[in-house]
Amino acid sequence: MGTPLTDTAAHDQGQERRAGGFSIAALVLGLSGFLLLPIPLAIVLGLIALFRIHRSPASPPPDASGPATAKTVGVIFSLVGIVAAGVWSIGWAAALVLVHDRAASGPYTLQDQNPPAPDAVPAVPADTDPDASADLCEPPPGYATVCTLQAGDCFIEPADREFYEIELIACDEPHNAQVIGSYSPSTGDWPGWSSFIADIDSACRPMSESALDPERTPDAFFIGYLAPDEEAWDSGVQEALCYVSTGGESWTTSLM
Repeated sequence: MGTPLTDTAAHDQGQERRAGGFSIAALVLGLSGFLLLPIPLAIVLGLIALFRIHRSPASPPPDASGPATAKTVGVIFSLVGIVAAGVWSIGWAAALVLVHDRAASGPYTLQDQNPPAPDAVPAVPADTDPDASADLCEPPPGYATVCTLQAGDCFIEPADREFYEIELIACDEPHNAQVIGSYSPSTGDWPGWSSFIADIDSACRPMSESALDPERTPDAFFIGYLAPDEEAWDSGVQEALCYVSTGGESWTTSLM
């Protein structure tokens, strides 16, 4: 016949069972942190379980599977649940930061986010004779400039913000950018780079919505502009171009 439990022993075992339940719940919820909502519950229940286990009196275990072992398992379950919830919290925070950065920057190329200084010459490299702007509308065969690019032209996006001409690529060959249209920013004086950047939302984005074929367009793409510098503008080139780019990846078809 077994030894009957005293009221104190029964109370202690009941408290340990409750703590064990909290520990198991913390473990399960912590491992389910990919669902986001279980994360705070896992942390709270894990802390409650550790607090209850800490408060429960330490009594010698009657055997290897007794209360002491149950306490150890409860502590392990609680800690694993809390740590798992913490790891998932970090993962969710990192994901939110990436989403926020993407939304804040918008689908713009590097040229759009970091416009050149007003005295820079983005259409003519520094090692090119400035007089070459007189030939802006007569590029070599197979090349194009802001004066000759047309909607539908495919090309490799220049690595530098400052360039004079770009090599045209057949749209069925690997490329990562395509002109979708042109527009006249204004008349009179050169509008400046900040004005071209503002035109991305007012001119280029609506243009992309009407020009691109949804079935051919990749899920993620960037919208950019190609515009004449002040010298080219003063020489009569007063149109800017809108283009789309994959930001490094390539495709082998026209998106229009």
